[in-house]
Amino acid sequence: MTQGLSTQLSAIASIPADYHWVRTNTTLYEGNVVFDFMTSDTKGDSTSTAAHELMLWLRYEGGQVPIGYSSGPVATINNLYGKNNWKLYQGKNTATGITVSSLLVDPADQYWGHFTGDVKDWLSAMVTQGLFTDSTYVNVGNAGMEPFHGTVNFVNTLNLRINLA
Repeated sequence: MTQGLSTQLSAIASIPADYHWVRTNTTLYEGNVVFDFMTSDTKGDSTSTAAHELMLWLRYEGGQVPIGYSSGPVATINNLYGKNNWKLYQGKNTATGITVSSLLVDPADQYWGHFTGDVKDWLSAMVTQGLFTDSTYVNVGNAGMEPFHGTVNFVNTLNLRINLA
């Protein structure tokens, strides 16, 4: 979702999301189910090294870990979507030079095929962590899965709306 999105976070009232998915695999599988947003202090920028990639990991399997995992979490966030012990990892994507901040739910609390929540709550939690400010532009929003290993079938339905303040 990029068309007409380049909006400062402060101008967004809410981003309600209802996300359903079914994943089946016929081989060993390694991957995740995520929201993936791009922010920047520059309107429309999602590709320069000044952009920031934000990933909200709802489910991850097969040993898949985010960029920056080996350095350990930089923060723990509690009481987000009614769950505690979210771990924030950061690192640089060596292919793009873009900093990636991945927030992973505790493994015991992963989502099983359904997520409902206000995506702005996650973005606001990243502001609280000092990753960027409310004046940062939200330039791209995506949801899906990243299969890193294995043969997988992924069917999903996403209802997501951006409500301006």
